[in-house]
Amino acid sequence: MKNLENRVNLFAGLIAAFLIISPTYAHRCILEGNDAADISLYNNCKADLNIASIHAESPSEVTENELERLRVENTLLKAKLDQMRRQLLSILSDF
Repeated sequence: MKNLENRVNLFAGLIAAFLIISPTYAHRCILEGNDAADISLYNNCKADLNIASIHAESPSEVTENELERLRVENTLLKAKLDQMRRQLLSILSDF
């Protein structure tokens, strides 16, 4: 029973870490110098972002991604609720 709880906690932790860390990998263009090479890199980066925005996710894809995120959150909450139930039953069995 403890092994299952540990696996659920590990799974929940990994998913939570992924959801927290993933926005930090957002792509940003930063001009690092004033020479031609740095300006060229910056312009290429901005062009890539513009192209990416043209091919952005459609509303249905955004909805699907949100739905998947909510499913993962629901799974995590169910696991947490199951753990609380087990803890409560354990406490009640001691009396």
